[in-house]
Amino acid sequence: MLQPAELARVFPQCVRPLARFRPDIAALATATTIVGTRGGLLALTLPLGSAGVPAAGAAAGQRLKLLTSAGEQVVLVARPAAAGSRTVTVSGGGGSLGRVVWVVGLEHPAGAAVDYEALAALSLRTTQQLAQQLASVQQQLAALRSKVAATQRLNGELLLDHAEQADLRQQLHLLQSQQAATFSAGRPRRALGWAAD
Repeated sequence: MLQPAELARVFPQCVRPLARFRPDIAALATATTIVGTRGGLLALTLPLGSAGVPAAGAAAGQRLKLLTSAGEQVVLVARPAAAGSRTVTVSGGGGSLGRVVWVVGLEHPAGAAVDYEALAALSLRTTQQLAQQLASVQQQLAALRSKVAATQRLNGELLLDHAEQADLRQQLHLLQSQQAATFSAGRPRRALGWAAD
């Protein structure tokens, strides 16, 4: 089984981070007020003594889970609560969250998971590249094999020429030795069919 941490070192695009909501705030907001004229931001005030927003370490852009009369909602922290404050400003609440808002908690990183679709796409792309490289190497190998065959054919012809030359040298030496033996035996040249000079 693939481990996300190991895969992230080699193919980080095939690992996606996971995040989970923890009930690290778990408090009923005492007030929800619209901030600004457009109504895109809402201020949530938590009761005194709640484990609350400052302790939770909320950061701008972090997601916050709320339970409202309309159901579960996830909003973004627009402005975290200042030190000593009990109010956090959120965006994405749709203008109004209703009268009862239970602030569940913040989203926190929870490890990573293998993105098998990205891994499959990467595997397919890698396989296609390897197939192209293999085809290229096979073409180069075929060209080299034809060059080797041509070189071997030429070497064979050269070996035949060399063998013929050796055979001719051997015949020449035989003739020279016969000629030397004939003249050293004292036979006249006429006997061999040569006219005397």
